[in-house]
Amino acid sequence: IHDGKAAHPAAAEALQHFRQKHGPVVLLTNAPRLTSEVAAQCAQYGVPEGCYDAIVSSGAAARAELERRGADGLPLYYIGPDKDLPLLDGLGLKLTGIADAQIAFCTGLVDDLTETPADYADRLKAMREKGLTMLCANPDLVVHRGAQLCYCAGALAKEYEKLGGAAIYYGKPYLPI
Repeated sequence: IHDGKAAHPAAAEALQHFRQKHGPVVLLTNAPRLTSEVAAQCAQYGVPEGCYDAIVSSGAAARAELERRGADGLPLYYIGPDKDLPLLDGLGLKLTGIADAQIAFCTGLVDDLTETPADYADRLKAMREKGLTMLCANPDLVVHRGAQLCYCAGALAKEYEKLGGAAIYYGKPYLPI
């Protein structure tokens, strides 16, 4: 429905047409954010509100898993940009380094415009040595931001699995979503 910078008008029109003729439209996104943030982002890109009825995000699904696990006080190692930290607000997590963590939570690369998964090799190796499970809040490997291709959390999770680490993916096409 958008390319990370601007809406695709034909996609929005198709969704509006579907809503009028067939029923509700639910946007299912691998964005590692709460649905309210996804809606605001869509509006910023020019996606009309009238083309969907609800949004389900991988970020919200991953947050629900942390709540299910009883996140209050859980020592968690976070990988991702500061802009995704609101996803963890109100959970009572204890953000910590790898050595003290019981679980890892990944929303993406800290700077997806300049970094690659190779920049995380040492961290992923240390996580594997500690035996941490990684909760991946965005299973996409890459995403378009306009014409630029950027790595996502899924690329880090795949590298982690190559090292023998365990990753749980929240988002399309994985079961938890």
